[in-house]
Amino acid sequence: MQFSPDIGTDAVLKAFVNDLSRNCYFDYTHTDDRYPHLETYIYAIQTEIMQNKTGYPPNENFDVRITGTSNMTSSLAAYAFVAKGHYYDLSENATDSKPKIVD
Repeated sequence: MQFSPDIGTDAVLKAFVNDLSRNCYFDYTHTDDRYPHLETYIYAIQTEIMQNKTGYPPNENFDVRITGTSNMTSSLAAYAFVAKGHYYDLSENATDSKPKIVD
């Protein structure tokens, strides 16, 4: 996503995330300065968006059952969810359920 060049590190970015089918908020995390004369502000999704409904009550509207995921249940009621890459920030209660790659 691209935003106005006037955005500073204290801004909270608001955007509709199509993959999650909801509005999300992003907070500044750090500045990427790998390229000379170019500073890129890095924003991450607010942790509340991916908490279960007991940790963040407004998520009850989205039926978030496991912290670190978001509900993607289809209209045919097939339960599905999305998570951050490699299940980053997944609830400790669900980590035993993650698939493991065995050589």
